[in-house]
Amino acid sequence: MKTSFLSQLKIRVHVHGWFFLINAFLISFLSLRYLTYMPMPKDFLAWLYTLVAVCGQMPLIAAFYALLILPVVCIPNKTLRTFFTAFLTSIGIGILIIDTLVFDQYRFHLNIAVLELVFSGGIVEFPVITWLTVIIGFLILLCLEFFLYQRLSKEPLFMGKRLGRKVTLLIVLCILATHVIHIWGSAYAVQSITNLTRFLPLFYPTTARTFLKQYGLINEKELAFQEKIKEGSQGILNYPLFPLKKEDVKKPLNIVLLVIDAFRYDALSEKYSPHLWRLAKKGLTFKNHLSTGNCTRTGIFGLFYGLPGTYWHSFLSLRRPPVLIERLQELDYQMGIFASAHLDMPEFKDTVFSSIPNLRVHSMGSSKVERDIEITDAWLEWNKNKEKNKSSFTFLFYDAPHGYSFPDNYPHKFKPLSDSINYLDFNNCILYL
Repeated sequence: MKTSFLSQLKIRVHVHGWFFLINAFLISFLSLRYLTYMPMPKDFLAWLYTLVAVCGQMPLIAAFYALLILPVVCIPNKTLRTFFTAFLTSIGIGILIIDTLVFDQYRFHLNIAVLELVFSGGIVEFPVITWLTVIIGFLILLCLEFFLYQRLSKEPLFMGKRLGRKVTLLIVLCILATHVIHIWGSAYAVQSITNLTRFLPLFYPTTARTFLKQYGLINEKELAFQEKIKEGSQGILNYPLFPLKKEDVKKPLNIVLLVIDAFRYDALSEKYSPHLWRLAKKGLTFKNHLSTGNCTRTGIFGLFYGLPGTYWHSFLSLRRPPVLIERLQELDYQMGIFASAHLDMPEFKDTVFSSIPNLRVHSMGSSKVERDIEITDAWLEWNKNKEKNKSSFTFLFYDAPHGYSFPDNYPHKFKPLSDSINYLDFNNCILYL
């Protein structure tokens, strides 16, 4: 009985290996989508490196995943074993497909920050059509994986011809070639080689600068330049560079910032937004202001700090507010911060408004429109009850355009207009038109 069980287990492991070897080819094909966003290689070595990197990295990911769920082969019931293997594999491939969609839109891979944005609520919200698309796609993938595993279990076909060993050896050679070429490319700062790193998921090719430097086989000048950049990025925050020159303010004015996330510059006109346009006509319009980034985090950061968004993490780690907010608090301004999207992510509560006590971090409402209405009502109530003899600073942060959200009874002025937005239909062209 013991020999019989070990024999069966060996067959199951064999099927498991072939199942993931076939899926390795599938995800290698899916990964080609990443390469459509990188500059085309201009020489043979760059083409060779791209080929061996894909043929080595993606099967390597599949192999680690196969080892991770290998205990599934111990399930005695064949149907349950097939289902759980197909289910877990479908989850892995589904994550890869989602990663290609994220990379398509934002040019970076799935990470903790993206997951926090999705699951924290109030920032990225998906309509029912998006969830239905994901669920249906997953079920189709699950059925295909289930059929593949069943087929391999019933009819080994080419599994007994030791073809798997030859293919595995070829993959190992591709992995070794990838790291050897990258060691050389990194040492000599060959950008056509090193640029590929950020395009493939979980790709961390080897470098050997210390070893090569020891034997005089490295570009010393380029290495010194890179080390200088590294040291500069780890410096201590020096903000502001010089002490503020302050003047006595006899009659401090009330300040109101109406900020609309994802509002287009050319939409501020009598035709598209007549109410805002008339309000703008009563004040000053600054036409030479340039945003410090193309996303909410860096845009708001630059608005308050006047610095590029690359400084975000330094200010976040030190919870350093902008001098603008510090000066307003020094002048005893009443601070009215009302944001439709919560201030936890991006972490404005720990940067721009980190010095404001009892900060209003969340707003009520199940949709962006409801929260936009809620902050307007809350501000009107706050403005009515604030101290009249003290100046105030208001930050009203509206979010409906960012989520393509509008009230049900809203009079649509422009056609065509979709009732809901399926983010899976988006691509780079749609996002940046």
